[in-house]
Amino acid sequence: MKIKDLSISSFIEAINVRFRIDGRKYPHFHHISSDDVRKAYLQKMFFFVSTGRTGTAFIEQLLNEVKGVDVYHEPFPCLAEFPNLVFTNKKKSFSKGVLLGARSQRIIECYNRNKIYVESNQVLSFFIREIIECFPNAKIIHLVRNPYSFIKSGMQKGWYSNDTVWEYGRRKCDRELWNTMNQIQKLSWYWTEVNRTIIKDCSIFLTNDKYFLLRLEDIDKKNKIDDLSLFIGREIKYISEGGKKLKNKSKEKEWWCGGNVNKKKSISINFESIEINVHDEFKAMVKKFNYDV
Repeated sequence: MKIKDLSISSFIEAINVRFRIDGRKYPHFHHISSDDVRKAYLQKMFFFVSTGRTGTAFIEQLLNEVKGVDVYHEPFPCLAEFPNLVFTNKKKSFSKGVLLGARSQRIIECYNRNKIYVESNQVLSFFIREIIECFPNAKIIHLVRNPYSFIKSGMQKGWYSNDTVWEYGRRKCDRELWNTMNQIQKLSWYWTEVNRTIIKDCSIFLTNDKYFLLRLEDIDKKNKIDDLSLFIGREIKYISEGGKKLKNKSKEKEWWCGGNVNKKKSISINFESIEINVHDEFKAMVKKFNYDV
């Protein structure tokens, strides 16, 4: 059949067939009904939250091949400039508006394609209340890394020393105390504070069946991957003992399960410099996650 012989009705039907094959409910985003928008907000979805430097990019690669899932690592806009602002702004309508503005269209489109939305993003550690208020059936995976590995990684990446939009938005404590702390103390405070915030907010706004704790060091253990698969409701391929090398095609970097991303710079850290003003809480949190103090 020639193109000129193609009727309008058959052309529309051809488009509809294409989108049915693609699994979409609607061929165009602006055709989605308000009722389906509400359903999209009520769908099951998952958010990996953490301090950062915890393998959140690796999580995207790990789940990328899982059927029926769309997984994103710090998708645009990643909200890097907002954590400290959201924490200090007492108007919850502000932070809720930020989250909806940044994620609603992506989540609705995911629903339109019959996919489960999954995001791994350290910034969302400070949006747990807003996540649950906007998306009541969302579940949280709390990703934790050994604090000493985290601190070394943070120092390698210049956390609390660089002049970037990430540093502008990163959480800080009282200015007077903050100005007396060195980089190690700031990072140890941050590791403690972020994990404390996640635990507190999840205990307030989530039921136990919507919270999953995952240590990065356990991600190559079959029983933990099986538990995560059960939590998400999708089969995740087991990573063999010792780690699996994955290639990030977009950045041409190698990522190792539980390993350090940047090995160019060797850093020796004197953890005795973590003074008493943060040490007690830091030590308690280290024990809570069953790491060696």
